[in-house]
Amino acid sequence: MVGKKKSDRSSRIPFTEQAGRWMEERPKPVKWLLVAALAVLIAAMPAFGNWWVRILINTGLMLMCALGLNVILGNVGQFHLGYVAFYGIGAYLYAILASPHLGLHVPFLLVFVLAGILTGILGAVLSIPTARLRGDYLALVTLAFGEVFYLIVNNMQLTNGALGIMSIDKPDLGILTLDSPGKFYYAIAILVALEAFLLHRISQSRIGRGMAAIREDEDAAGAMGLNTKNLKILANGIGAVPAGLAGVLFAASQSFVSPVNFTSTDSTLILSMVVVGGTGNVFGVILGVLLLTILPEPLRRYMTNTRMLFYAVLLLCFAVRRPQGLWKASHRISRIKKDQVRRILEAGENR
Repeated sequence: MVGKKKSDRSSRIPFTEQAGRWMEERPKPVKWLLVAALAVLIAAMPAFGNWWVRILINTGLMLMCALGLNVILGNVGQFHLGYVAFYGIGAYLYAILASPHLGLHVPFLLVFVLAGILTGILGAVLSIPTARLRGDYLALVTLAFGEVFYLIVNNMQLTNGALGIMSIDKPDLGILTLDSPGKFYYAIAILVALEAFLLHRISQSRIGRGMAAIREDEDAAGAMGLNTKNLKILANGIGAVPAGLAGVLFAASQSFVSPVNFTSTDSTLILSMVVVGGTGNVFGVILGVLLLTILPEPLRRYMTNTRMLFYAVLLLCFAVRRPQGLWKASHRISRIKKDQVRRILEAGENR
């Protein structure tokens, strides 16, 4: 009877969580072998043609944004509906400083670093007045931030209004110029891997655990001595940086930017990727982005006017039936706690 209950309980565990636990239990050589196989697969993707390469470039850019939003939504639990504005800031910064629009041709690497610093500072500063807001009020304020950015770039002469900015310079890295989809693909793949690694390490650090405590219960976290306001500001600053960097790469890869690329619809799309994949889990977010960017492509010709309706229905279904997403983060935290408790008990027995 006990064995039957145990098997029933394990059968209710989603496949993604079973895969995560299986991966954690593998020895290091097996893990490195799987990582090497994945790297070979990623490196071989350009062989399938430029159509897939361009889709994967867009997937990589969305991955950078979704992983950044996951720091804000998944780590501290702040609902951000204007996140695409940071993406647009990076794109327009490079478009203005590296195009014939103003006659400036600032080096790519300088603008790339500047975009990360600028969006990080903006994310932190804008979170100061909203640090104590929660729920609907926070959602409305962040939505207004995204709409204000859209109105500014759509009406300012500096951004060329609704016409956008064309003929943006291709990135020159000194030893290499990113002038083809394949080169952009490899550059973005390296940046995504680096970002995922760094953000995963942050989530497992002391700061990341403090952010997770705020997400679970902000009042309890404050009662335990955590400075919840400063941690929220830090999370917003860290989370905004990847969007700014992705925006620079977007402008460079497309050679054209316009306000229609940075609407509230795009914020909803990025939010859907994080929620569907699993908030607070880097690997879950990656899964959500892959599902919502690659899988709908074959349906594009049949869902030209209803794609956003598909995303909205999917988001509602996950919000009602599985709010933790496809791959929730709690099993990893509970596993760490169990290991710590086991070590403490073993130390007590040895005494």
